[in-house]
Amino acid sequence: RRVHGDAELSSGTTAEEDATYRPGAVAHARFDVRRVVLLGLGGPDAERAKMARSAVSSQYIEQRRKVDRAALAGDWKDNEDKKLLELAGAHDGSFADAVKHEIRNEAFERERAAAAAAAAAPEP
Repeated sequence: RRVHGDAELSSGTTAEEDATYRPGAVAHARFDVRRVVLLGLGGPDAERAKMARSAVSSQYIEQRRKVDRAALAGDWKDNEDKKLLELAGAHDGSFADAVKHEIRNEAFERERAAAAAAAAAPEP
């Protein structure tokens, strides 16, 4: 950025050069802000469109954060990428087995917790 303003927009500084413009001062190195002019372009329709794009973007990001590890492990066995990694010596094949083992352990823990809860419940 060529021009920097402080958080209160009461003063600011400028840089002598940046990657966008030719070298040289665009204002004094330090300056006081006397007036701020804000331009709003687009109106209510543009604001609604921006909010809709933001919501779609947030949903997309949230979807990408979730990984179906069981599907990954299941598909990995015959995956071409796995074969290439194994040829290069960068994959030992244990990831899929570890994930499947982890899933089995989670299921076992859920069953054990349910059994313990049932055993601890008072009989009618």
